[in-house]
Amino acid sequence: MSKGCIIIGFGGHSRLLIEILQDHNKHILGVTEINKDLIDQSAETIKFLGDDDVILDYSSNKVSLVNGLGHLPRETVREDIYNRFTSEGFLFTNLIHSSAIVSKKIHLET
Repeated sequence: MSKGCIIIGFGGHSRLLIEILQDHNKHILGVTEINKDLIDQSAETIKFLGDDDVILDYSSNKVSLVNGLGHLPRETVREDIYNRFTSEGFLFTNLIHSSAIVSKKIHLET
């Protein structure tokens, strides 16, 4: 059985990642979000788990994480999230949209 996914963040970028996960029939356990104002009616099909600290209630062997935070210049939040949870033994899932064009010269690790 494959690991369930927890998505960190519930902004625009994470909604695209949810679509990719659903297209690949991945089991989504839920989403974490520190800004509860972002959790709205569109979250009806995705379970809201709480803030990022709730991830530590799960075994790193049983879940994989998806970094749903978009990139902003001069911001380190994405990297901080990655460092925090990889130091706790969690792995992040690489996602590629089915319509993405990726150069043959690129090597993506899974």
